[in-house]
Amino acid sequence: MNFTMIEAGLGMWGAHAGLCLKVLAIGALLLFGLPLLLWPLRWARLLGWAVAAPDHLAIYFGRTLGMVTCALSIATLMSLNHPLLWPLLYNLNIMIFLANTGVHAWGAIKRIQPLAETWEIPYWFALALVQYLFYPATHWTWG
Repeated sequence: MNFTMIEAGLGMWGAHAGLCLKVLAIGALLLFGLPLLLWPLRWARLLGWAVAAPDHLAIYFGRTLGMVTCALSIATLMSLNHPLLWPLLYNLNIMIFLANTGVHAWGAIKRIQPLAETWEIPYWFALALVQYLFYPATHWTWG
């Protein structure tokens, strides 16, 4: 069976792929990357995690994740004038968002996370879906 991925909805809003990347990068930088980099334990408390006295490992991992998010966001903003890079970024985002969907689902199944983290399951999946719909594809085929 051979059908184009466009027929399956891939990139149906691809004409706006650059704008989607820009909004996602700025949002991730301001709402996730910088707060997690600068205030990892406050971020954890805001989401309902029980945080004891300064936990240096939690601070380290939080800041590391915040820096990775900042770096990806800045690299995305730098790529906005280079559309040939966009499919790579979209693929990376889809993988990250689906992996986060799985991580949060696993935490919910194991009951090892605050409720706010469980509520993020549809959020991460929706972000992956948005990336799929805005994917900058025109001639993809499957099969």
